[in-house]
Amino acid sequence: PFGSGLFHLAEKARETLTRLRIDGFELSPTEEANDPEFRLLPELKGENITLTNEGKTVEGTGYGTALGDVGYASGVHSWTIKWEAHNNSDPRIGVALESADTEKRLGDDGRAWAIDIDRDSGFYLVHPSDAEQSKIVTTKRDERVKAADGGTLQMILDCDAKTLTYLSDGVEIGTHKLPSGPTFTDLPDEKLYPAFSTNSAGVKMTLISQSHSSQLTEDEMNSIVKYHTMLPKSQTRGWVLEGYPGTQSQANKLQESGVVPYQSFELYGCKKELLKRILQQHGQDATSRRAEIGKLNSYYKNGVDVMNHFQSTYDNLHRLNFMEKKSILSKKAIELVRKSAAQRSGFHVAW
Repeated sequence: PFGSGLFHLAEKARETLTRLRIDGFELSPTEEANDPEFRLLPELKGENITLTNEGKTVEGTGYGTALGDVGYASGVHSWTIKWEAHNNSDPRIGVALESADTEKRLGDDGRAWAIDIDRDSGFYLVHPSDAEQSKIVTTKRDERVKAADGGTLQMILDCDAKTLTYLSDGVEIGTHKLPSGPTFTDLPDEKLYPAFSTNSAGVKMTLISQSHSSQLTEDEMNSIVKYHTMLPKSQTRGWVLEGYPGTQSQANKLQESGVVPYQSFELYGCKKELLKRILQQHGQDATSRRAEIGKLNSYYKNGVDVMNHFQSTYDNLHRLNFMEKKSILSKKAIELVRKSAAQRSGFHVAW
């Protein structure tokens, strides 16, 4: 339809989505390879840290850190805490190396990536200047996001993209410079452990949920897709989303979030030949072979519904266009081309 613009294959979809592992398929619970949940144990905490509620609630009387007993080096992992009490102290929450000192506040030994979030003063970030050194770096405080008693703080660790993203009451924190997106990038390629620390009495936080999987939830995926398609370079140069959405539900939620591709196409392959290829590549690995076959079956089960979903959107656009005269459509097309050219020119000048 007119107004679709020019969408170039300028960047691979996985690069556009910060190398997130997006394949657009959902594995069944029996095929999904989840990592174990972490626990907070007495032997993995500092002396000033108190654990209650079966290790889910963290309190402190001074400087100290509690480390999770499981480290993660691959996949996507999410956990959420609730602020039971804050007292406007300086608790820090994030991820740490296994060698982190639990008697110190998280990050003070240069072996952690954490957010220091206050009730009144906002937040700042703590991270090592170099993953192999113990020098600490802190950012400027930003009052845009603050902690609140009863509120939540969610962390999403994407080991494959090497990013850590924070959401305060469902809103991305970003950095003190960028209001959204990952808070930390370029994390080290080694196991990272969930970590929680206090600096004084009066802080109380409870771990209320956690999930560990090689895949993102639909809401998390749509949030990431929307963020990247709204970037200036995506708006001016276009974007290509590869392999997602893979189900009718994903397509519906993607459209509800305001992201609708102007064109869709599929690269079709014979199922028999694709199965043969899977057996050749993963014949000795039963777990990998089962996962790949699950993806393939999901595609043949849901692919038609996804294509039909977007085809109906295009049909509606065609109907709207047919209601207008060709001369008007031509003028609209010319205006859109000029506007798009001006946007691209402005983007490149600014860049």
